[in-house]
Amino acid sequence: MSEVVFTCRKCHTKQLPLESLTLKHRSKFQQGKLSKKELMCKTCFIALKESGLASESSAQKPKKRKQCESETEDAKQSNPSTEAKKSRKERKKLAKAAKWEAKKAARTGEAPLVDTTQTTQLTKDPSTPFLSAPLQAPIIRDAVSFFEGHGIRKLPLHLGPSTGWRTHAKLAVRGVPGEWTAPQIGLFEPGSHNVVLIPQCKAHHPSINAATHVIDSACRVVKVHGYHDETATGQLRYVVLSVCRSSGLVQCSLVWNSPSLEEAGPILVNLVETLKSKATWHSIWVNLHNPSKHDCSIVARSVDSWHRFFGPEAIEETLTRTAKLPFTAETAPKLMFPPMVFRQANLDAFEAIVQRVREMVPEGSVVTEFYAGVGTIGLHLADRVRKLNCSDENPFNITCFNQSLATLPANLQSRLSYTTSAAGVAAARGDANNSKVLIVDPPRKGLDEEVLVALSRSQRDKVKVNRLIYVSCGFNALKRDMKQLLGDGGGGWRLVLAEGFVLVPGANHLETLVVLDRDSK
Repeated sequence: MSEVVFTCRKCHTKQLPLESLTLKHRSKFQQGKLSKKELMCKTCFIALKESGLASESSAQKPKKRKQCESETEDAKQSNPSTEAKKSRKERKKLAKAAKWEAKKAARTGEAPLVDTTQTTQLTKDPSTPFLSAPLQAPIIRDAVSFFEGHGIRKLPLHLGPSTGWRTHAKLAVRGVPGEWTAPQIGLFEPGSHNVVLIPQCKAHHPSINAATHVIDSACRVVKVHGYHDETATGQLRYVVLSVCRSSGLVQCSLVWNSPSLEEAGPILVNLVETLKSKATWHSIWVNLHNPSKHDCSIVARSVDSWHRFFGPEAIEETLTRTAKLPFTAETAPKLMFPPMVFRQANLDAFEAIVQRVREMVPEGSVVTEFYAGVGTIGLHLADRVRKLNCSDENPFNITCFNQSLATLPANLQSRLSYTTSAAGVAAARGDANNSKVLIVDPPRKGLDEEVLVALSRSQRDKVKVNRLIYVSCGFNALKRDMKQLLGDGGGGWRLVLAEGFVLVPGANHLETLVVLDRDSK
């Protein structure tokens, strides 16, 4: 039996050993009471049990018997689809109730009431399906298995606090067309644009939960219409919230469905003024985003789409809270985060990655960094490198980088530079050719093809890089890129280090640090 593997019927992970089952379910399978198609891995069973949808006796296979009036409530809830149908029916009832309240408010002038706590109880937070066992998420098990096949017998995994870690959040705001109803603010249910209300999200920093409540109340007072996807109507599409970790104040970006401030009208001004009355905010911004209904981007990217209504231009952060970086609050680079640049959702945990990257950069090296963002990694290498050039395609990043660079000692500032350029363009023109170390931190899609070509065997005579430090937020893309880099045409690379960082505890996600070396030419 030890050689038997199965596919989990819940998460569809393949090639799982029988040790992935609970003891009771393994025993039932060995006795022939369960078939392979009916098996569910321990992680999914625990997740179902946490949600109240499973029991030890019913999680694997609902009993086949006729439905009758005497069927118990526990047996009904052993089937997740039954509970999901019930949740959908309850949400429809709530939507009808909200519409009725809106009509009543129009007649009486009273504020409409919607019981958001009831909706929250009906639906589990979609951002943390593996919160009870973060290290058992399928992508993490996949990573452990993958690196075992490359000679790393036990992948080091770093896991920080599983609650209150998210200091950057993007929340959808949705409504119904026509008559006003209270907008719903939360996360999309997987595979849909149905909003799940999460007013007390465990993953969120408490300031984000508090800010969401303030925005919800203000939208009710001003009667803001939530966005409606099918008709592309409504006013408020999303809210993007970032916490200043030193003060707990929140940078708020209201993504508004309008091509201009003039067309947005007085309701937007009224909303901002209502929000400003609360001592919650670091700053308040508006992003004008009026795309076609087929545009899935959360914010508009153009320079003229951003408008600051209140507060400082950027959140200032230092990486001195959790990792053992050789800086104090006075000597550390001051990172600048306006709302139009990328910021890690779990900045506390990312400090450990920056620390590990520092350790992997040989002192006195010439270094290039692609996908550098505002310089979160690169600025913390100033004392170790002889020369470092960072680049990224976001045109807002270079101003943030230069502001941070000015906070470093004068003798270190001359070592660093920044270029606004996409990684593929920078690689193709040879920006990394004379560097010994290349650092990459790409988006989930992985490395651009031009970067892979520059690191391949065909470019070995031109590109002097002999150490690649790869910070990955998309493990499937990392596997694809490593297959090419370690293959016959990959340029002689070999894996020397791999570590996993659980930056999104409870989600099926893993941030991975990989170091590849090759012999110098």
